Amino acid sequence: MGKLVFKGVAKNISKLRGFRKKSLELANKKFLKEKDNLLRDFDRHAVTVELKTGPDSLNLSGTLPGGYGNLFSFIGFNQGEDPTQIVREALERTKINKTPKKGFSTNKVWYSFTVKYPTLDALKRVTAMPWETGLSWLERVEQGISGFGYYMNTSWSTGRSGKGAQIDHKIRQGGYSSVSYYSGIINRFKKGMKRRK
Repeated sequence: MGKLVFKGVAKNISKLRGFRKKSLELANKKFLKEKDNLLRDFDRHAVTVELKTGPDSLNLSGTLPGGYGNLFSFIGFNQGEDPTQIVREALERTKINKTPKKGFSTNKVWYSFTVKYPTLDALKRVTAMPWETGLSWLERVEQGISGFGYYMNTSWSTGRSGKGAQIDHKIRQGGYSSVSYYSGIINRFKKGMKRRK
């Protein structure tokens, strides 16, 4: 949960009819700005771009040694699929609670507005690995994905992605390099919401 706080007015001023309305107006303006930044941050992230491009993408995220292959075919998504869409749709549902809580100190009063956004735990349930329903690709992108030594990036008509396969014997050394993705994006959003002008 994120909070947006406006302080600095005398307690008696807060009783005026327009104070709450103006506070909500300012809060909503800041929220919309930060939500736009959130969606832009997600859309421009190298992992998002790489996955949206599909099995012919370069390894823009730098997660695979030597840039061999790409995340789409390595993870094994179905050809024509956009695995990032469900995450973006969840981010689009981020909203501000327009019923604020009022707080007081010795000579200050403020309204606090709660912001609801999708947590990683919630998204893990809708971002299952294509080959392992108990794992979330959204989480594993950051924590690590095994099997790179057995991954072959080549046209494979019977494979899910059409260009990539896991073979029975190890053909190379090296492993997947984790990268900050959803957690970094949402943390920047939360900091932006808390930041005072």
